[in-house]
Amino acid sequence: MAVERCVNGHFYDNAKFSECPHCKNELPVNTRMGLNEGKTMFGPSIPDVAAAAMRPQVRIDMGGAPVGPKDEKTVGVFRTQKGYDPVVGWLVCIDGGDKGRDYRLHVGRNFIGRSMKSDIALIDDERISRDDHCSIIFEPKKCVYAIVRGEGEVLVGGLPLGGSQTLTGDEVIEIGASSFVFIPFCKEGRLW
Repeated sequence: MAVERCVNGHFYDNAKFSECPHCKNELPVNTRMGLNEGKTMFGPSIPDVAAAAMRPQVRIDMGGAPVGPKDEKTVGVFRTQKGYDPVVGWLVCIDGGDKGRDYRLHVGRNFIGRSMKSDIALIDDERISRDDHCSIIFEPKKCVYAIVRGEGEVLVGGLPLGGSQTLTGDEVIEIGASSFVFIPFCKEGRLW
């Protein structure tokens, strides 16, 4: 899989498409997904999940209204009836400036970066990209976790992350000057 970016900023797999399918709005059914901060995602496999996760996302405010440019589309939002996103796992900092701190993961894509807009904001580490250093995705229908590289370098188990990788639990993830352990909560038989 080779991910390319079109002139409009969309990401797509050039092995499956000769030109950007997002601009033509002709995604095949088996790769169609709704990924966003609203935490809903559907898809057949981790490579498809990773490719879709690299698309620009729509951010939704607490009232369900889209936040950002008007040309972005609104997609479904996963929330419980209490109005919050249930935890599906954690990243626990084991080395670095935030040693001992934990970060909650939710359904869908969890952006990791230096910006306060990130789901996991590591603001004190200058070695981390501002908005999308990497992200961790949880797909609830298949109960699968994956880490997807963004703009920065990431090591999983001491090896460089090339594009995406499935996570099973207890992996050591090195991001910037910090190390984290991934701890899944949702597993087979334990879902929200």
